[in-house]
Amino acid sequence: MRFFAILFVVILVWHTFKMFRDIFNGTKGVQQGSRETPRQGDVTIQRTSRTPSKRVNDDVGEYVDYKEIKDK
Repeated sequence: MRFFAILFVVILVWHTFKMFRDIFNGTKGVQQGSRETPRQGDVTIQRTSRTPSKRVNDDVGEYVDYKEIKDK
């Protein structure tokens, strides 16, 4: 019985040490995995649906050139 009590205390101290070490290293006890965390200011755009690119052709519409005339 004494062996299990000592083993429990050793495991408890080891986990506590590991938790504090992770907190002070910046991981705060959560494993980061293989994903990279984006840096501040990085922008990522992901396409979420398959929408058509354009509904109107490029040749629809016209460009109007104008000249301003001042009234006297």
